[in-house]
Amino acid sequence: MRKQIYSLGEREISEASLAAFLNDKVKKDPLHARMEKILKIALKQELTDRQRDCITLYYIQNRKVKEIAVMLAIKPTTVYKHIKKGIISLRKAAKYL
Repeated sequence: MRKQIYSLGEREISEASLAAFLNDKVKKDPLHARMEKILKIALKQELTDRQRDCITLYYIQNRKVKEIAVMLAIKPTTVYKHIKKGIISLRKAAKYL
């Protein structure tokens, strides 16, 4: 499986490190602080409620997709779609902020 890389401004992060990034497990530098601010704004303003819920549960709370599906009463494939579309929206928003 190919590793996903997301570019936020000058810095690239992998999908796996997105959770660590949002959980403040990465050492903070000025660029990190800027990216964190951008992500928090984008999470609040650019995502639908369902996308935000799925991304928060998956990356920040480290829940499994099946678990999220049960919690939100949707299919696991729908959870994947919300996460994917949410990441795309975050990437687009990061380019403009």
